[in-house]
Amino acid sequence: MADTRTSSAGKDNRVEKAINKMSASMLGCCGADYIDDTVAHTGPYSAVQVVGTADAVLDQSVMAPCAGDLAYGDFDVDITIPKGAIVYGRFNCIALVSGAVIAYKSS
Repeated sequence: MADTRTSSAGKDNRVEKAINKMSASMLGCCGADYIDDTVAHTGPYSAVQVVGTADAVLDQSVMAPCAGDLAYGDFDVDITIPKGAIVYGRFNCIALVSGAVIAYKSS
């Protein structure tokens, strides 16, 4: 069976390029913001990584009203993310109650 990852066939090449582009945007190729305050930060962001020595608590009351934000529309409580964790999603804005995060930009 041929290895399609290294194939020079047009179809495989397009798929490979699409995967690389998607992976790059998820891994912070567009930069990141270090957030350690309680002010709302406008994205869009594709991932949130908790840094420091404590868990981070996302402020649902600030994040839910963000237009088009699909991640937290159904939550009615603040969300705690354990230290060291990374959460992937589409975040139009991020606000913290406590802790510190690196928010990876998606564009």
